[in-house]
Amino acid sequence: MKIGDWEWLDPANVPGALDWIAFVLGGAGIAFTIWQLLRSKGALKAARDALVLAQGQLNRNQLLLVLPTVDEIERALEAALQKNSAKATEEALSRFGRYAAETTALLTPMAEHTRVRDDLADVAQLASYTRSRMFVDSGETPPPTSRDIAGEAARAIADHGQELRRIAISIQNDLGRTSA
Repeated sequence: MKIGDWEWLDPANVPGALDWIAFVLGGAGIAFTIWQLLRSKGALKAARDALVLAQGQLNRNQLLLVLPTVDEIERALEAALQKNSAKATEEALSRFGRYAAETTALLTPMAEHTRVRDDLADVAQLASYTRSRMFVDSGETPPPTSRDIAGEAARAIADHGQELRRIAISIQNDLGRTSA
């Protein structure tokens, strides 16, 4: 068919069998590519979900390793207070500060323990304040004992230790249920 100088249908340019096969294979290739992309999107989501689950489990396991430290700190603090040793009391309070920082970081992703995490931060702040008072001369006669200065912090640490032990038991029970 000719319109002016343009030839619209040229019988020599009609697609042959190989052209049709190439067209079908190209369409199949595009469809396969789209299918693979959709599958990889699902695999990426599954991998991301597995990573989040693994991070949570590692976090809980690390917390289980750290939580018993509070018992050691409580014992060291009580021994220091009984000996009226300002240096040993200060060391125990300093150790509690490091422990509290690590435990707070491990509790942060666990929304169910937000209150305990916030309380731990308050106890750590009290321990830090108490440490700063350990070697200050108050001018009192007789000078205050270590228990006078650090007794409130020691009680707060012991009270908070109970909460942390409860969390450890809860995590251990949850791990027992998920691993079975």
